[in-house]
Amino acid sequence: MRRLIFYAMLLLVLAGGEPVNNTSYKITLSFTPIFKMISAHGNVMVIVSKQIKIHIIALPSGHELRILDAHRTVNGAFSPNGKWLATATRDSNMVVYSTTDSTTKKWKLKDYPWTMSFPLENTLLVNHTLWDVNKARLITTLKTDFGEVNAIALNADGTQAATGGGDTRVRLYDLGSGDQSSREWKFTNQYNGLKLEVLGLAFTPDGSEIAVGGLDGHITLLDAATGKVLKTIQTGMTGISSIEPVGKSHWMLVRYINARTDKQKGYRLVNISTGKSRPFCDTNTIVRISGGKIWSYSFKDDTMTATPKAVPQE
Repeated sequence: MRRLIFYAMLLLVLAGGEPVNNTSYKITLSFTPIFKMISAHGNVMVIVSKQIKIHIIALPSGHELRILDAHRTVNGAFSPNGKWLATATRDSNMVVYSTTDSTTKKWKLKDYPWTMSFPLENTLLVNHTLWDVNKARLITTLKTDFGEVNAIALNADGTQAATGGGDTRVRLYDLGSGDQSSREWKFTNQYNGLKLEVLGLAFTPDGSEIAVGGLDGHITLLDAATGKVLKTIQTGMTGISSIEPVGKSHWMLVRYINARTDKQKGYRLVNISTGKSRPFCDTNTIVRISGGKIWSYSFKDDTMTATPKAVPQE
């Protein structure tokens, strides 16, 4: 099975508020980054330096929020609004830091932390187990034929979720309402028709469909209520590692990879209504969607440049 681990660094899935300006800007760092990631809404940047330190930096101000030691860190994730930074160590310990104060949560995992993400603000997914971060306790274990879930997505109102992984199945869950950490995650349907591993999932803005991507390079659209296939889009990509809706349009931002090496090849915009596809940027750029624009973040030595671009017309 395909394993996604960055060399002793963090794979951080971030989200938060929007940048305070809507124009291009630059930030000069006091060190040269060897690993970097931008929050989903462009308000936080995580940099790992040559000294193996994790620098959490506010954007666009460049103000450093916190510095952490990354020597034993092998995986990590940010909560949707950036309140929590979860990290996992080589010996399968979870350490979750508050980004606003000195609060730290710790617990031991039974298995090595292959995949991590925050599907909800205080709910952390590690492999295929869901944890209440505030209480550092297990909430539930999700269905999977293998040991981890690669991708997870929620609809806009947080009442339905979809998961996908190495077993090629897409599973649907009804979350109901109420406190996030006590939701039932009731299994409802699944789709078994994919031949290769699922890596990216996204609900359409209206929540009626789910876009699925993976190592086959195709985008499969599923009915969110039944899990049945509505359409398959042949993208011409070798592999898809993430899918994200662009505002309320039919466009999806798709990160594509070399399916043999897992290396990023770039981003494309795919219209799931028409099937049209267009290149957006190359391998050395990070892309995020915020404030009705698509932001590209490029790095050269110790300088980062952020540039907004308008969402394309239908």
